Amino acid sequence: MKRSEVMTIIARYRKGAPAVAGPGATSGTLWASGHDPATIYNMEMGYSIPICFGVAQARPDQKVLALEGEGSAILGLSALATIGRYQPRNLVAIVFDNGVYGTGGGTIETGTRHGTDIAAVARACGIEESITVTDLNEAERVISRAFDEVGPWFLVMVTEPSDTRERPRPGVDHVEAAYAFRNALNAKGLP
Repeated sequence: MKRSEVMTIIARYRKGAPAVAGPGATSGTLWASGHDPATIYNMEMGYSIPICFGVAQARPDQKVLALEGEGSAILGLSALATIGRYQPRNLVAIVFDNGVYGTGGGTIETGTRHGTDIAAVARACGIEESITVTDLNEAERVISRAFDEVGPWFLVMVTEPSDTRERPRPGVDHVEAAYAFRNALNAKGLP
């Protein structure tokens, strides 16, 4: 399946949930699926999930969405132990695993190509709803559940390696996105 196909599904269920997306193809594809002011794009590697954990703790009344590539998720694995400890019921973390880093020519393989099972790591950290998905119909089913049911959720979407080069760029910079994100959260009642 393609990252863009999965992102189309996410866009249908997101319904204004604050989101932080990791660098590269993940952010570009999220932008292309429809911009929402409650979004920060191109967050540095390994930070999307921890930041969304903090927002989820501050706003337990609404879903919060973290989007990462598998390279970023592997870099930030330590956050999974904290999520397992505190069990934020409103956190949805979605990891796009295409088996390669999006840098350079997109040919440098990540650990998932060599046996690293990040959904299993998340389960070992206490995140029970940790699922690896390889089929678009299954993606629809689990994404729907993640936005309708309590979590935390850690979903690994296995996508085609070719999607690394197929990416638009977000139309906002970091500062502009952060300002709009804060204003969107304020409008939703975050002090």
